Amino acid sequence: MKKKILIVVLIIVSVFVIGIVGVEARYRYYHGGSPSGKGWYAEETVESNGEFVLKTNLYEADDIEFMSFCIENKKGEVVFDSNGGWRTWDLHGIRFADDTNDVIVDSGDIGEIIYEYNGKTWTCEEYESEEIEVSVEQTLPWKNWN
Repeated sequence: MKKKILIVVLIIVSVFVIGIVGVEARYRYYHGGSPSGKGWYAEETVESNGEFVLKTNLYEADDIEFMSFCIENKKGEVVFDSNGGWRTWDLHGIRFADDTNDVIVDSGDIGEIIYEYNGKTWTCEEYESEEIEVSVEQTLPWKNWN
């Protein structure tokens, strides 16, 4: 009888531990952190779209690895600097959008940020958000069911 109880306890503990590990792994993947802990995107890159060159820059601040980017013209002159960066832990990539001069920063914790090229420089509206009010009635769809 004691062996059966011990086996049941071991099974319950094993299921619990596997569940915790699974939830942690899912959170890390969803949040954007890489399994290595070094970040999904922790290497400096250079990408050209024919008109501009996008260079990513790796740096460290307060023991946290960050990635920023700058854009150079064909002469090698820096024409734009992102003035800050994103944790490599969360970062999935920084690249030119297909067939444009726009730059996409894809981060696991804040989503996609787009730096749009307006013909002169790149602008980003990452901090603008639209507030939407939702009434209780809108959250209760069964109220009007027939």
